Amino acid sequence: MVWIALVTFSAFAALLVVTVGVDSASAHSLGYDSVDGREIRYEDHTRYDDARKFGVSQWNRLGSVSIRNEQSGTDLEFRDYKNCRDGVVGYWQWRSGVDLLSFNTCEFNRREPQQTAGS
Repeated sequence: MVWIALVTFSAFAALLVVTVGVDSASAHSLGYDSVDGREIRYEDHTRYDDARKFGVSQWNRLGSVSIRNEQSGTDLEFRDYKNCRDGVVGYWQWRSGVDLLSFNTCEFNRREPQQTAGS
């Protein structure tokens, strides 16, 4: 389960392109991101709650951008998709309106048994 949480955290890193200093963090904008002011409000439509929760908690610990679950005025949706041939664990997609952070169920499910067996 640890790798899944790290993937989620990495997805947030790709989302914001973060540089971490000794006691601070800063986000660099590429002109498109899910940050609205200093926050990201998200809707949860993924079955991988542990990974999402870990990624959100790690970002919130950095203190630069607040990420929280909201059902209205959202900036980002967590979703699952299935493609057993692309080898992609997840991706972030900018969209006009609500952006998308998608987890590939094939890749998550393929890795989960390995984590369980290694525990």
